[in-house]
Amino acid sequence: MAKLKQQARPPGSSKSSQKLLMPYSYFIIISVVGALAAYAYFHWPSKDSTLIKFLPPIQLAEQPKKTIWGSFRSQNYFGLRTKTPKGMLFGMAWYSQPSMMSMPNMRHVCDQGDGLNHYAWTKADGRSFGQQIVNDSSGLILNTDWISHEDTFTARISGLQKNPKQRTAVILYLLKQDPQATLSINKKLNDRHVKRLFNGQSDEFGSYYVDLSISAHGVYSSTLGGASVDITNIRDYFLRHTTADETSDGLIYQLNQQDVVENPVIAAIQLNLPEKFDLTISFNSQNHTALTEKSFLEALNARVTSFEEKIEEAFKLKNKGYTNNELHLGQLALSNMLGSIGYFYGHNKVQLPGSDKVQAYGTHSLVTAVPSRPFFPRGFLWDEGFHNMLIRKFDQELSLEILVSWLNTMNVNGWIPREMILGEEAESRVPAEFVIQRSNVANPPSWFYVIWKMIEDKEFSVKHKKVFEQIYPKVSRWYNWLRQSQKGDQKNTFRWRGRNATIETELNPKTLSSGLDDYPRASHPSTQERHLDLRCWLAIASRVMVELANLFGSEAEKKRYDEYLKHDSDFEDLVEKHWSHEAKAFVDYGLHSYDVELKRVPLKKKGKQPEEWIWKRVSEKPQLRMVDDVFGYNSLYPLIARLIPPNSEYMEHTLNRIRDEKELWTNFGLRSLSKQSPYYGQKNTEHDPPYWRGYIWINLNYLTLSALNHYSGVPGRLQERTQQIFTELRQNIVRNMAEELQRTGYIWENYDDKTGRGRGTHPFTGWSSLVLMIMSDQLDG
Repeated sequence: MAKLKQQARPPGSSKSSQKLLMPYSYFIIISVVGALAAYAYFHWPSKDSTLIKFLPPIQLAEQPKKTIWGSFRSQNYFGLRTKTPKGMLFGMAWYSQPSMMSMPNMRHVCDQGDGLNHYAWTKADGRSFGQQIVNDSSGLILNTDWISHEDTFTARISGLQKNPKQRTAVILYLLKQDPQATLSINKKLNDRHVKRLFNGQSDEFGSYYVDLSISAHGVYSSTLGGASVDITNIRDYFLRHTTADETSDGLIYQLNQQDVVENPVIAAIQLNLPEKFDLTISFNSQNHTALTEKSFLEALNARVTSFEEKIEEAFKLKNKGYTNNELHLGQLALSNMLGSIGYFYGHNKVQLPGSDKVQAYGTHSLVTAVPSRPFFPRGFLWDEGFHNMLIRKFDQELSLEILVSWLNTMNVNGWIPREMILGEEAESRVPAEFVIQRSNVANPPSWFYVIWKMIEDKEFSVKHKKVFEQIYPKVSRWYNWLRQSQKGDQKNTFRWRGRNATIETELNPKTLSSGLDDYPRASHPSTQERHLDLRCWLAIASRVMVELANLFGSEAEKKRYDEYLKHDSDFEDLVEKHWSHEAKAFVDYGLHSYDVELKRVPLKKKGKQPEEWIWKRVSEKPQLRMVDDVFGYNSLYPLIARLIPPNSEYMEHTLNRIRDEKELWTNFGLRSLSKQSPYYGQKNTEHDPPYWRGYIWINLNYLTLSALNHYSGVPGRLQERTQQIFTELRQNIVRNMAEELQRTGYIWENYDDKTGRGRGTHPFTGWSSLVLMIMSDQLDG
């Protein structure tokens, strides 16, 4: 295998670099051809009108009450709402009062740039309560506790500032989305002990009011009511209406109401608080009164106790010898998965391949967990399957609600957008180039694992038989769409759509649809590619379709899915199409060169200093071959899908490469790409750092552990070795994640394969929360 190189400087005068010094006109030709090809791909007119047609929605037997409050504003440090499109929004912002004339550093929407030391839900059930701690770098420790009661909520916000001279500003607000609703601010506020804050009328709650009690001395308060507000930038709205005033306690920044607004869209109160304070806020409806402070504490304690008992019942960790730090990791992982569940409403922006028309897809309501509150506060299709491998173990009813919510976004063709960017708040957190979804792009059907386990639970599947009868035809459409839209040019081969065959600035064109983004595939995308992971995903999905068809399908459907499963599970065919005899590994197949590199290319312009472009150089002509200079997560999919015969040579070779420290093995988990691969640790473009090229990802480690756990129960010559690898790998992952949580205060997107240090966005309590499943003996799959 040729070495992959990436020059940091312009090439010299060697023979190989001479090939790069092409005339400027050559670059122009390449650029024009590439642009025309891209335009043809994305803008050729299409006559398909089924993109925005939808099937009737699945109806749950017991519809969740939509007026129940929850922490469904995933992107906020603390925000509550109901699961209604035009429902009220409650939120909080805060800052430490500046000691001099400078803009307050306000916190509102979760942002890594805020530099908080730690914030996390310590306990949350995703339904009725949550307890969160926030450790601000300013020295402020905040606790936000809340519970719902019918269509009311009560929240307690406690603060302790380590610097006794530092005052804290807390802003509480209510925002109405329904223009027919009314909202007003109490004009007789008492600075020492505010009681009635806001009141109004809405279809959702009838007459409602918000009360506040304060346990603190020397409190200054101010209010603000706005006739309009940009929901995506509430923080800036508050800052634009903030002024500095001299008081007996020094300079105080506070909200400044210039003009009285009748029936405002947003109503806010700012409280300037001493070093220690407790606030209790309650929202009361026409039909129900929120819990008082005493009953609030009693109800909160009861829900905490029930939550902890349910965790032990589901995961049984107490007698497994885990340290307190490791047990804390497990509870934090689940709490943040559940506490970060969001409710979104709106439409996606989608395009048909070959069309320049952006269409509104929806409107849809979506209940979903999110990968990361500060960075990915929206729904991702393949992430959500992993999320619900955990959620289902704790609350299967909630998992079913989320599944139905996702399936109801499917169009009549069986396509589901891989990202659900619904509503202004969600879209405001996404770079513009990633907003538009294209209807030929798939995502791994990880949800099939969850559906499989749901129907295996006979009591649950019988209880929800009518729901599963509605789920079956939608899942069938999704499955059939995947098989047809992603099929390869040979029978029983498949390839992910969406790779760019014309781009010259990427080392290896990305495969975003696979979920593995920059994981190396064939160097030159073509219709002749065969993607190993996609074939294995369909093998898993085929097993589930057989089970579903046996329960709900016709004889013809049973026969068809049995036939698909037979083909997808054909191990001899898998070996023929994906086994590299030279590398002793399962790999992709396609048009591939062993010698590609990124080079700095001088680009001469008449009368100007030459510019430099980073350009992909191909020194060896690509050939149709096994992509066997790449070994990593993709190569583990036949193991993950249970397609490899136990105790076979294929299993032995796979285990050997897993356990080899020069390949995937580390003391912190399995790295995503072998150190022997020329792509290991390499940038994909000048500004595109490696992502799935070595770092440790918990979701694929979980799937691998699940498979190892399965195979370790099969007698034979490899049973003991499989069990040993399983045990060591699990210990390594749990130990490292617990140590990193203790060191940094966060669960991370991925982990460095050299040091074990957390990397990427944080907190990342999406699929990294599967560490709790890893800790238990109940690895599903």
